[in-house]
Amino acid sequence: MSLEMILFFIVAPLIIVFGNLVLAPKFQRHIPMRVHVVSCLIGLVLYAIAAVLAYYFL
Repeated sequence: MSLEMILFFIVAPLIIVFGNLVLAPKFQRHIPMRVHVVSCLIGLVLYAIAAVLAYYFL
């Protein structure tokens, strides 16, 4: 597996999770944690769909 594929399929989702579950609650305390979790899940699903489509067509 090449370095680009590792970055594409492993590191990018970790950045989404880190941003939504670590950084966002720290800077936006007035938003409930469940909203951040739902946002993280939606972001991961959308990224997975886009990643699979990009992987198959590019």
